[in-house]
Amino acid sequence: MSHFHQRSEKNCLNCGTIVSGKYCQHCGQENIEPHQSFWQLITHYFEDLTHFDGKFFKTTALLVSRPGYLPAEYIKGKRVSYLNPIRMYIFTSALFFFVFFSIGNNNANFKIVKSPSVKNYETLFAMDSAQFNQFTRGINRALGKGDVPMTREEYKNYADTTSRLVGQFGKTQYHSKEEYDSAVAQGKEKKVGYLETKLRHRAIELGQEYGKNYEGLIARLQDKFLHSLPQLIFISLPLSGLFLLLLYYKKKQFYYADHFIFSLFLYILFFLVLLVDLFLKKLDANTSVSIFSWLKTGLWLWFWVYLLMGLKRFYQQGWLKTGVKYVLFLFLLGIMLVFLFLIAFILFMFFFV
Repeated sequence: MSHFHQRSEKNCLNCGTIVSGKYCQHCGQENIEPHQSFWQLITHYFEDLTHFDGKFFKTTALLVSRPGYLPAEYIKGKRVSYLNPIRMYIFTSALFFFVFFSIGNNNANFKIVKSPSVKNYETLFAMDSAQFNQFTRGINRALGKGDVPMTREEYKNYADTTSRLVGQFGKTQYHSKEEYDSAVAQGKEKKVGYLETKLRHRAIELGQEYGKNYEGLIARLQDKFLHSLPQLIFISLPLSGLFLLLLYYKKKQFYYADHFIFSLFLYILFFLVLLVDLFLKKLDANTSVSIFSWLKTGLWLWFWVYLLMGLKRFYQQGWLKTGVKYVLFLFLLGIMLVFLFLIAFILFMFFFV
């Protein structure tokens, strides 16, 4: 209930309509005095905050406990009692990524540093324990894995993996693009397509910048990728709605916007599950209690079952049809994510690394 003084005049200050009650029937603005005390402003702020909190927790409780219920309510027009799904998506995604980059991933404060390059095994095993721990701690810090050392076996696996990864990326033995192009023209290198040529040119540039500092390059790519996740997930949202439209094209009563709303609530739940997963990981890492690992497994099993039940409830089809479309939906989502990540990787290589 508003604590502001009502105006005696009946003209709406926003649109000029003659108001018949407390709120303008044309634009919805409350007919109150425009000049407010500081205390009234503070009171209004807390009213809005508690109103949001109340709707958020009510909507979240229904979202978690009743698969498919909220999107069904939304397309029926029952919306005032619940938090707007777009507003809730913005809030939950912002909350998740704030927590993720603050406590969930050490790359939030990533800085480009020239960490130690990969050393050969003879040099590695000649180190004493203190030197080895210091060396591998520097690598883990650059990779965002914390200030912890590797075991010698872990380092061997890491060195093999990074060497293969960079070796497969491009021909890095050339010192310039011109040198590589000359080798292709002379037949020393096989001529490849436009895109692969550009990737090899970029690999040469990165080789000149990073040398054999493979872990520095990989850490840079990892950082760029992680900070692109909000955009990639946002782009995937309308695509997931499109997949549902294709899978349920015979359900003529559903418009694309209805499928989008189902996806929107699903993504909201996904962010909430990720938040819980982050905290369970922290608890699991900082305690010796194995139950947190089991809880994480149970959490994700529940999420995938929830999706199946949500599809059945929202689209009102039998278990067999729902099961088939559930598998196809997950398959399409997987293909979409691989495609988006591939596009992001190429863009990073060409423009952002």
